[in-house]
Amino acid sequence: MNTFRKHESIISCTPIKARASGIINHTRSGSTPSIKNVYSPSLNFASINRTSSIGSLLGGTLARPSSAPNIEIHDDYMERTQKSEKKLSNFFGDDVPFDITLKEIEVNGLKAMLQSKVPLCYFLSSLLEDYCSENLFFFLEALEFENSKYISREEQEENAIYIFNTYLSKKSCLEINIDEKIHNDIQSFIKKMDKTTSDNISKCFKVARNAVYQLMEGSFSKFQKSENCMMMKKDLGRRIYKNDKLNAVSKLRDYIIKMDESIKQSLRENPNNQITISNAKHHEIISILVHEFTKSILGIDFNEKDIYHI
Repeated sequence: MNTFRKHESIISCTPIKARASGIINHTRSGSTPSIKNVYSPSLNFASINRTSSIGSLLGGTLARPSSAPNIEIHDDYMERTQKSEKKLSNFFGDDVPFDITLKEIEVNGLKAMLQSKVPLCYFLSSLLEDYCSENLFFFLEALEFENSKYISREEQEENAIYIFNTYLSKKSCLEINIDEKIHNDIQSFIKKMDKTTSDNISKCFKVARNAVYQLMEGSFSKFQKSENCMMMKKDLGRRIYKNDKLNAVSKLRDYIIKMDESIKQSLRENPNNQITISNAKHHEIISILVHEFTKSILGIDFNEKDIYHI
């Protein structure tokens, strides 16, 4: 599955642990709508005083109990799904749409949902409403990083720093909520990744991806009981969701527009309130990520008035 295209960077923010008018909850901020104008803080390695071995990051010391959800199961499922998609494309041509059925999602759970396209939009809608969409965005970007072939070592290291800055830095607007030891191990690894192999660099987010996968298991269980899931079952149900892409994207667009209006109202009422300003900036970067998601996963773009195929 192709993930969304990488936005270039993300702005730093001061942690704010509060909810503003029910809009955004977490320690977040954001950027301007223009991707080119978004700023990403560089790592301050001078402030890193904790050390850990690369082996502890890539090895088994951070392993969860065997009963916990594991990304190895997801990755095996992903490989089988991609082979099936390739066979269908070879036989029918690239124009034949491929997606995961709702029945398969019911049987295989989160790992199937993450390989879907149209159903994944409904799951993303649920994550957006619960203010934890950064988990899905990180998972997709880390997975893409892990499987990418880079033309140079420099490009690979730059992308590793980009992912760290965006989702793991304490100054990040979209910091994922993972165990402190996992965070510290990755931070230490990034600091000295010039002394290790490209293969190790490609795996440096795997433990974090596993932790986020477990968080999304909880979100998926909640999603299965939600109105979003009921709507998904009502809207879909066929093997190929050829005519349902627009409905799925419309749901994401409606959320963005609704939040735009809510935040604009909050800014009018409290123009100098720092929480309100942080919420507005956070929403702007989330909007960018949602746009990139729909363009990359479904080949569809949208604005306030129109939804159109790329």
